[in-house]
Amino acid sequence: MATPSDGFLTTTIGVNATDVAEYGLLIADVFNAYAKNPAATQPPALNNSLFNALQNNNAVIGYLVAQDAVASLTGDRQLSPRQACYGALMKLRDMYVIAIRGTANIREWVIDAECNLVNHPTSGRVEEGFWSVYATMKYVPATQDAALPAIDALAEVIGTGSVMITGHSLGATIAEYLAFDLTQKLAKNTVTACFFASPRPGDGAFADAFAQVFQNQGGKYAVINSKADVVPDLPPSANGFSALPVVLGLEDDTIDPTMTVRDDLLCNHHVVCYAAMLSSGAAQQYASDSGSSATWASLLQANGDQANCLASTPDIGDDGRGG
Repeated sequence: MATPSDGFLTTTIGVNATDVAEYGLLIADVFNAYAKNPAATQPPALNNSLFNALQNNNAVIGYLVAQDAVASLTGDRQLSPRQACYGALMKLRDMYVIAIRGTANIREWVIDAECNLVNHPTSGRVEEGFWSVYATMKYVPATQDAALPAIDALAEVIGTGSVMITGHSLGATIAEYLAFDLTQKLAKNTVTACFFASPRPGDGAFADAFAQVFQNQGGKYAVINSKADVVPDLPPSANGFSALPVVLGLEDDTIDPTMTVRDDLLCNHHVVCYAAMLSSGAAQQYASDSGSSATWASLLQANGDQANCLASTPDIGDDGRGG
């Protein structure tokens, strides 16, 4: 069934709202795997998840690892010396998918997010904290432990295939940096991207360069930001930051009318809620693809996530987790 966001998404990136929403749920799976085993660079997925089904079917081809972003006791954000799993390269419905997780604690992120611009190697300036994570990113094939340069390794694996690049929150910005670099390595018309709840990745010069690269290479992308979410307004535009130009704003006339999100800092930012706002049918498609009995309630409850964000879920309390 068509939802209010279908027209924009199919016209802009050629993907319907239900499929885009399922990519969001796959990001949540990657986050949940990391949260359950934060020290593992190739973390096992939670049982009954789509990520688990892909792992079991050898459809997870490799993992993206980087130095983990943490908050110090003084409240400053810094990099941990450990390598943490940030994402995975998968095959879903004959398409490569790169899904990059968000931060583990959104309240901490909002309070401590850095707002400094630093020079991008080729185009404008980017946000220092986000870029410091991306700059350490490596690719680890699923069949070995060797960490390889991420962009070259991903380009070699994907070859002439088509790829969807997606991420949420901090992961959206990292996915934008990755999409900018990888699109220039791949054949024309092969890259599609959707970025959920994206902070502003850099200045206007970087945003313009990103748009130009995608235009030159025939790529398609959309940033998906909820109007009720505070994260897309960070870092402040007054500090020189700019969003990427192609944005779907989720508000009354673009949200699936059968879904209601509780007005709360965490709920408004949760990637599962983003998926629900795009398409109420995404949970059913996810359940079919994962071979599970997934519901919106179970997707929120996975690994202890906040479970009362959607109107259809029972109010069982708030443990302060993000997604």
